[in-house]
Formats: sequence, C-alpha cells, structure tokens
Amino acid sequence: MTPHHPDRIIRRPDVRADTGLTNSALDREIRAGRFPRPIKLIPGGRAVGWSERAVQAWIASRIAAAEVAA
Repeated sequence: MTPHHPDRIIRRPDVRADTGLTNSALDREIRAGRFPRPIKLIPGGRAVGWSERAVQAWIASRIAAAEVAA
C-alpha cells in the first residue's frame, strides 16, 4: 500500500522548475488549455498557485506522449 500524500499548492517558481517551462511558455500553454489553470489563493486577490498533483500529472502525460512517439 502506498502512503497517502496530500495535495499542496505550488507557486510559479516551483512550476517552472518542475516543468522546465519559461513564464511565456507556461502562460501560452494555460491559454491554449494544455496546462492546468492556476488556483486563486485568496478570492479577489492576485496570488495564484497550482495543484502539485495536477502539475505532476501533466509532466507524466508529457513523458508518456514522448515514449509513444519514440
């Protein structure tokens, strides 16, 4: 049985580090609907973050797509 790891919110620097995407590439992928949308941290506020699970799932899907294409 695998241990349960709660989801957490990660901020843009962590998303960039995990994915290797630049700010502009990240924004472009979000607008195109190919990357998870950020979550507002405070209603009406500007601060956002991403679900770590959603980002990790996106990374896994990119790896899987690359393996199929190879």
